[in-house]
Amino acid sequence: MAKLNGVLTVSEDVIEYGGARYEKETDFYPQPKEGDIVRNVENYTFLPEGAYYVLNGSGRLCDEDGDYHDYDSDENVLFRKVVASSDTLAAKRTQLATLTSEIAQLEAQLAEESRLTVGDYARVTDITSVDDFDEGDIVKIMRIKNDTNYPLCGDSVLGDKGEWFAVASLTKITPTEARALLIAKIDAHFGRQEAE
Repeated sequence: MAKLNGVLTVSEDVIEYGGARYEKETDFYPQPKEGDIVRNVENYTFLPEGAYYVLNGSGRLCDEDGDYHDYDSDENVLFRKVVASSDTLAAKRTQLATLTSEIAQLEAQLAEESRLTVGDYARVTDITSVDDFDEGDIVKIMRIKNDTNYPLCGDSVLGDKGEWFAVASLTKITPTEARALLIAKIDAHFGRQEAE
């Protein structure tokens, strides 16, 4: 059998092939078994460097010319299929539970960070239910009334108008971002006047 195609290198010590995971054998002189995969570390025309081969029942690999070679720990790195056990399954379930908990915490933190409060600045991002503002306008949240579909009262940072907004109509921004957006709008306005 010639070199294997479709081997995914996960790390220096882990590969995946055919939906199975293989780990590098750590024994100094590992005993090859049928189905083990080896990565060639020498470069020959019949055994290219970095190519992967599966070992047969005799622990031998078939090169590009169809000749068989014994596994050689000096020229090959041996990977063995990881066999699932109840310990492995329990460890994976623990990892999954930990990751799920971390994701939930990050989502909650992100929701809290993006929640608008009185004094925050916001950019109008959806004008579907907005009357007096355009998309991209900057507002400062002045009041919040939670028992309505439009709980956020935002005033223009210029103070010339105000409106009640749905939460989905606004995106929280920092004061620095608000300042930069306002300066860009002013520059664009004066740039248009100069062009006229």
